Amino acid sequence: PVMMRRLLVPLAAAALAAPAALAQRGDRPRGPQAADSLIALAQHTARLGDTSRALELLEGATRAAPEYAPAFYQRGVLLSRASRLGFGDVMQRRSAGNQLERALQLDPDNPRYLVELGRLRLKTPFLRIDAERLFSRALKAAQRS
Repeated sequence: PVMMRRLLVPLAAAALAAPAALAQRGDRPRGPQAADSLIALAQHTARLGDTSRALELLEGATRAAPEYAPAFYQRGVLLSRASRLGFGDVMQRRSAGNQLERALQLDPDNPRYLVELGRLRLKTPFLRIDAERLFSRALKAAQRS
């Protein structure tokens, strides 16, 4: 299994890099499939520790499919998880919130999106009540689906 993994990881990375390479050449693949490829590559890149590159890939995913909620959600999650509690990362949290809110505009009753936005609100002073409201809304949405 370990040997197989060593062989498959580079192959998967190469396959996922194709949409990114096309995007750099100017031949931008469009649509949810292109966005999914960029999201997968961004997640792999983030696991390797390159958050900046992962954010660039996710931005590419949002451009490739501007009406595709998962691209905005994933970018918001990465920005949110990289921020800290308090006033220090206000701009990053604001950007994360914008991404998550866009995902919610596209998919309004997605419980995962609501929970993530609530988690982000918990990191922001004075927004804990809003977080509680989002968690309640997420629970109701999950129960409906």
